Amino acid sequence: MRDAVPLKTISLWICAWLAAAAIGWACGDDDGGDAPDGSAGDADTDGDADTDPPTGWTIEQVLDPGADPASRQAGIQSRILVSPTNTLALAYFANKSDDDGICDEIEINPPTRLRQKLFFAEKASATSAWSVSLIDHPVVAFGPTGISFTYDPQGQPTVAYTGGIPAGQYCGGNDAVLATRQGANWTFTTAATESGQSATGDAAADAGFVVGLWPGLAYDAQGNAAVVHKDVHFGALQSDDNRRADAEFAWQSGGGWTHEAIDYGDGAGDFNTLLFDAAGRPVAFYALTIEAQATSRHGVWASRRATDGTWERVKLHKGAIFREIVADIHPTTGEIAVAFYSVADQGVRVRRLANGADFLTASAWSDDIVAKGQYDEGRHVSLAYSPSGNIGLAYHRCRLLTSTSESCDQNDEAVVFVRQSGMSWLYETVKQSDVGSCGEYTSLTFAPDGTAHIAYQCTVVQDQQYTVELFVASKKVE
Repeated sequence: MRDAVPLKTISLWICAWLAAAAIGWACGDDDGGDAPDGSAGDADTDGDADTDPPTGWTIEQVLDPGADPASRQAGIQSRILVSPTNTLALAYFANKSDDDGICDEIEINPPTRLRQKLFFAEKASATSAWSVSLIDHPVVAFGPTGISFTYDPQGQPTVAYTGGIPAGQYCGGNDAVLATRQGANWTFTTAATESGQSATGDAAADAGFVVGLWPGLAYDAQGNAAVVHKDVHFGALQSDDNRRADAEFAWQSGGGWTHEAIDYGDGAGDFNTLLFDAAGRPVAFYALTIEAQATSRHGVWASRRATDGTWERVKLHKGAIFREIVADIHPTTGEIAVAFYSVADQGVRVRRLANGADFLTASAWSDDIVAKGQYDEGRHVSLAYSPSGNIGLAYHRCRLLTSTSESCDQNDEAVVFVRQSGMSWLYETVKQSDVGSCGEYTSLTFAPDGTAHIAYQCTVVQDQQYTVELFVASKKVE
């Protein structure tokens, strides 16, 4: 078993700001990384070769490398997929916001209204160029709060994000929005607009209008869209808006939307992901990042919708994580896997459930820690099952465990690809940092022929300028 080497304590005011902005660490006391049943996860320290420099990976920049670096906007929160027609596609936000005048929705000391471009990029073949288009230019309060990207039953790309116009005393998007491409244009559907749509009977939980944060999008077997998202009520106008936030669910039905509360009143709903299990039931994964009650709920949760419309949940991890929670379902067995970076373990925890009947039994979810023995790695993790049913992971490597710095070290930073091989995990360095950070916002997908595609950010020097660019690395691994 790998010994956990805890990170140094992050000062409380930084942690509180990041939690309020909903863009960084999952804050709170680090209460350990053992499995909920008290056992510890298994680490792979079998000495598998970590290839450096990488071999066999084809790496290309998403945007035209000849363009003016100042005009490029490398993607954050990127999500990559292979379309039903084998087109490689990406959805991502620009890496910087744009000023858009004064936000006059705020009556006292109004701030500058900020917008952030949401892009879609695709390429039809390995030799074709990337085609980049603008999906939307939503208003953001603290920064973008997540992208979820999939294809609808007609094979059209659909992107879920936080959109809508500012309302009340809140200068940011406050709706759960779906953008679907129709021909050359994008059409927009609003899945949720108000806290009270997911009525609970609790006046505090049902009040407010800032919903749609950290959306997780999936389609059911009948082709209906479903979204799990976070409701922060009045968007931090009230002191307890984040502490009493809710995880909520919107499900398309008969031309309208059904709304339900998944987990309300305790701050749930960060970094959501959604899938439908082998029995067609919605399964949501989310983090509860704020420790606000005597009974500890801080950590990662899985919640499944029962046939009567209620939600049953199980705690899969206690303690702090970093940003992404990612999940996928095995292409033939229906096994569910979920992965996230554990701060206490300084590595990725992968929990798997083979039998849906054991959903509520935490010990029935297998528990692995994935990390090379000498590194703190696993932030920005992405998970996908390969066509043959093996788990693949891509993530950011940060630094050596022996480092005394709280910052990542560019001498150690890298994009890492990990794949399951029997009972072992095989590690491979995809791209080592050259001049700065490398490996943030990784996203992994597999093509039907077993080719792995990984999107990520990396710092480069061009025309004597340091810029953070968006890249895709590809390699056939099966």
